[in-house]
Amino acid sequence: MVKNENVFVTSLRDFTGDFVLVNNREDELTKMQFEFESKIKKTLENSNGKLKKESLLFSLTDALKVSVLNGIKEWNEKLIDSLPMKKLSEEYSDRIILLVFGKVNAGKSSFCNFITEQFPNEEIKRFCFVDNRIEYFEQSFAEGVVETTATIQGVEIGRDFVLLDSPGLHSIVDENGDLTRRFTDSADAVLWLTPSSSPGQVQELTDLKLELEKKKPLLPIITRSDQLIEDWSDELNDLVHTIVNKSESIRQLQEVDVIERVKALGNVDDLKSAISISIHAYREHQEKENAQSQAGLNRLFSSLSDIIHEAKEYKVEKANQQLINFINDNVLSTLEKDISPQLLKLKDQTQKTLDDLKKKESLIISELLTTVKSQVRGVVEQHSASQDKVAISSGLNQLIEHELTLILQEELKDLVNQINTTSSLLNTDDLGDFEKQTVNVERIKGSAGKSISTGVGGIGGSAGGALIGSMILPGVGTAIGGVIGGMLGGAAGSAVGNYWVETEQVEHVVGFSVEDMLMQISEKITILIPNLIHYTMSEVRDSVLVVDRFANAILGEIEKFEYQIQEFRG
Repeated sequence: MVKNENVFVTSLRDFTGDFVLVNNREDELTKMQFEFESKIKKTLENSNGKLKKESLLFSLTDALKVSVLNGIKEWNEKLIDSLPMKKLSEEYSDRIILLVFGKVNAGKSSFCNFITEQFPNEEIKRFCFVDNRIEYFEQSFAEGVVETTATIQGVEIGRDFVLLDSPGLHSIVDENGDLTRRFTDSADAVLWLTPSSSPGQVQELTDLKLELEKKKPLLPIITRSDQLIEDWSDELNDLVHTIVNKSESIRQLQEVDVIERVKALGNVDDLKSAISISIHAYREHQEKENAQSQAGLNRLFSSLSDIIHEAKEYKVEKANQQLINFINDNVLSTLEKDISPQLLKLKDQTQKTLDDLKKKESLIISELLTTVKSQVRGVVEQHSASQDKVAISSGLNQLIEHELTLILQEELKDLVNQINTTSSLLNTDDLGDFEKQTVNVERIKGSAGKSISTGVGGIGGSAGGALIGSMILPGVGTAIGGVIGGMLGGAAGSAVGNYWVETEQVEHVVGFSVEDMLMQISEKITILIPNLIHYTMSEVRDSVLVVDRFANAILGEIEKFEYQIQEFRG
């Protein structure tokens, strides 16, 4: 027989734990995760291409690979860590499990003791979970103002109900807080306790939102909603301290404030109204009429009655939901908070590198053209005497390849290990020909006599001209006369010579010009060098694009896996 009949106790007595075995799709979900891990690992095998280890792209890619592999390792470790949680769920697969959840000193143990007191001793079995097994004990849960719970402990009530008491969140002992977070997933519903002295603190709200995202029933309870009143006792002749309930208006303000804070976190659906209670005030005034109601306990019992029926519906799908929660909390959370930001950073850097390469290509073309053209004349003139066009084309090709290698090594030294350049294809046909420089000379075709006559006529003309010049211009006639006489005498002599000899025009090569060849070479390398650089830079871009394809492949697998999980949820 129950100690105190209330709506919660009555509801629990009438509760039937006719749990239907769920359609267990755990294998399907596990297979999804395994395939995702396998594809990710395969993608990691080819990521850096020919990038230099010291390059930023290589570093970002390598860091991403490490994060992914560490993430996979941590997922599997956490899956092993969650086995005690699953074992607890399996142990009580035919009962409703309510977890009392909240920060340190929220009154969780006091709450559990109070709920337990509502039932006869023969229906109560207290236990703790140690080394993956359940151990029973007799005494009530320890209560105090310091942290008193260091492990998961609970109480079996009847044959259909289990209440779990957990270490506080944000515990001074980190392991205790972590333990609580792991075991929340074993529960079919959560009772979130937050003290009235500071309800709904930021850290609490973050943890609460995480629990709400798991779509399990959750009831917010504001505990210790009371205050200490000092009053003078004439009978005792002293100040008396009495615990009384906080006013209804204050309670309502706190309840609304807590819920509004949770809603402000965003994406919160189906949030139940908070309930304010004071177990201490009830204990102090329980002999009074309406003490239970004034302490907020009637509302509590009514809400507990509702939540165990919701928990029953949740339990039907909990086997699948536990694995979904695990994937959400560990796999997807790691992907979202750690892997995805690194992927986006890698893709941004990849695009920046490609943009930089495009700019560098134009600069390299301009620099190489200027450098090579300034040295072309030297190469050509070196072989102009021999007119060895094979030697010229070979020298120019060596010049282009040498200067191209120097520029590329300088500009790309921080990006790739090896730069493959193609041989330049400047051949002899591209050079054009040397341009001959000639003069025309008149050659005598007649006999020696004719030639002499011509010479004598010229000599006579010069001598006579000097005499005539002296006569015309005394003192300067000899000099000028020689010139004039040469003209007049030459004409006369020619007339005489032509009478005796026959002449012909003969072309003589006096040298070779390289100007036309230089112009043709300049035109050719203006086309050749951009093509050479574009080919070489294309190979460098391909190494960068390997990283981009790697990032896209990882991103694609993540998006596909997230979509599969969404489809699985239905």
